[in-house]
Amino acid sequence: MKKILCGGLAGVVSRTCTAPLDRLKVLLQVQGQQRVVGNCQSMGAIQMLKAMWKEGFFTMWKGNLVNCLKIFPENAVSTVHLRASERNAVSDKQFALES
Repeated sequence: MKKILCGGLAGVVSRTCTAPLDRLKVLLQVQGQQRVVGNCQSMGAIQMLKAMWKEGFFTMWKGNLVNCLKIFPENAVSTVHLRASERNAVSDKQFALES
């Protein structure tokens, strides 16, 4: 249970730390689609970061809760699976040495 929580929380922390960059990426992608339609000017990454900052500091984490709810179980299962695989690999090596 401890490994499940640790794995899930590690995913949540990493996703929260990188959320502003992920939001910037999404805004730049959406901007590209709007530019094709023809209803907005192109903005660079720095200009987009300034625009995000003007909206407010915490807007850089818009949508992060949904990402965290998604990533927690993914990382929890992944971590437990990795630990189990490591245990099996070690026991297989010991079995091969004993044979």
